[in-house]
Amino acid sequence: MSGEATPRNARAGRGFDSTEGGARIFTDGDAVVQRPLAGPRVGLLRRLTGWAGRHWRGELSLPVSFWLNNVLLPVPLGTLVGGLMAWISLRGDQLQAGSVAVLVGWPLMIALDVWCGVGTWRSAGHHHDRGGAGLWAILARVVVGLGLLGTAASAAINFGPRVGELVQMARGIDPLGRLEMALSPDGRRLKLSGTVGMGDAARMRALAASAPQVRVLEIQSPGGRMFEADRIAQIVHDHGWRTRATGPCESACTLIFLAGSSRQLMADGRLGFHRASTGTFNPVLDQMANHELSAMYRRAGLPEVFVDRAARTPAWRMWYPGQAELTDSGLVRLPSGTLDIDLPLLAQSQPGDLVDALETNDTWQALDKRFPGTIAQAAARTQAARVAGATDADALAEGQRVVEALLPQLLANAGPDIREQYRQLLAAQLAATQGHGAAACRKVLAGDAAVRRGLPRELVTREAAWLADAAAEPPRDVAHRPPTAIELEVLRRRMGDRAPALLAGVARPAGAGSPRDCDRALALMAEIGRLPAPERRLATRLVLERR
Repeated sequence: MSGEATPRNARAGRGFDSTEGGARIFTDGDAVVQRPLAGPRVGLLRRLTGWAGRHWRGELSLPVSFWLNNVLLPVPLGTLVGGLMAWISLRGDQLQAGSVAVLVGWPLMIALDVWCGVGTWRSAGHHHDRGGAGLWAILARVVVGLGLLGTAASAAINFGPRVGELVQMARGIDPLGRLEMALSPDGRRLKLSGTVGMGDAARMRALAASAPQVRVLEIQSPGGRMFEADRIAQIVHDHGWRTRATGPCESACTLIFLAGSSRQLMADGRLGFHRASTGTFNPVLDQMANHELSAMYRRAGLPEVFVDRAARTPAWRMWYPGQAELTDSGLVRLPSGTLDIDLPLLAQSQPGDLVDALETNDTWQALDKRFPGTIAQAAARTQAARVAGATDADALAEGQRVVEALLPQLLANAGPDIREQYRQLLAAQLAATQGHGAAACRKVLAGDAAVRRGLPRELVTREAAWLADAAAEPPRDVAHRPPTAIELEVLRRRMGDRAPALLAGVARPAGAGSPRDCDRALALMAEIGRLPAPERRLATRLVLERR
């Protein structure tokens, strides 16, 4: 044997240690061992695998196995994976890459926990033989066993049920779905419906760039990815769009709605708020998620009382604030209650601006739903009057003349209760014109828009509410039927021989021989109100069906 021998580790029984011919030669007791030398990388890998193997076999001391390998190594990885799950659940940014990371990270974490736990368990079994206390070995095994059970439970709850959706997201498919985006024919309204999903903000940004005419965003959605909704809200804010909730707008959807330059709840619209949920059953991660959600709401301008209420509403429930709460806080515009609208500046208005303005009015919405094209006709008449130099008041009255032509159809289709409400309204309107001359009375009876909108606001509001209710009545195939001889005789006996003619004269068109005397009309209205229900309905029909 050539080379210089150096005595090493005599207590271990090693007599000498030398190198020759690219190999390491040493004695171990009476045996001579020869191993090939390895480069630095191979040597490091061999030492690492040797260390991992020694841990797996329980050859390392219990403190090293427990504290280093069982605590310091798996905890950071578990925290990272849990954070990724929470990030995916709340923010949704880079979902595809995050899902791939989770799909890889969870199996690695499970494998690491098994390696850590088994090695520590075995090391605890050797701890007494090495002179250690048996109590520490028992405690270590208890902790390791509970840890492995916790890992199994966490995998079963947080990972297993989500494998399918994680695989979908890794493939670029959001299992929650995505928003449906549709432009109106004139390109001024963008309608959003469905769940806010992965990539919707990028789609919205591209659509906004290709549709510069958009002015109004109409949305109904059960929510979805909060981070995507927050980015869509930023797009809405940057373009200055108005927002309308045409149906339930819940959870993440509310962020988009709040970004509007003006906000409106349509007839079926409502806002729903609740806490965020990461889906990980981890209270710490849920708390982090809700801290982020509250910050988003504050940036959106949601009042602090609403932020607190949303944070206290469990994720499986929904809080729907009432109309009064929303209007008092300034989150939505208070409906005008009349047929009037805010007119856009004539010099800056475009053809669709008046249509957009009319669509913000609940009564006009109801009329247009019952009689499609009503809003377009009113907008055309209003615009024509403005171009001709009419004042805003006269232009609004001209647009509202469209309603005059709809009254006969609304009354013919109306049920007894709706007709009775209109008779009472008409009586109150006639009473309000007393002292203003017979001309005002005749115009009220004729349904003149200019005179009616000049009545006390309470009556103007009542009329707008009645129009909305009448328009919401289900359409019926009702043909005009003149009163029968028996019905007329009943009225004569109750109200006198001239009653049928007088009742018909109240609503007869101007110039048809009716005196249109307000005092007489009011007296008849009051007498009708005192009749028993069957006769009252008959008299009301005779008055109103002649319109």
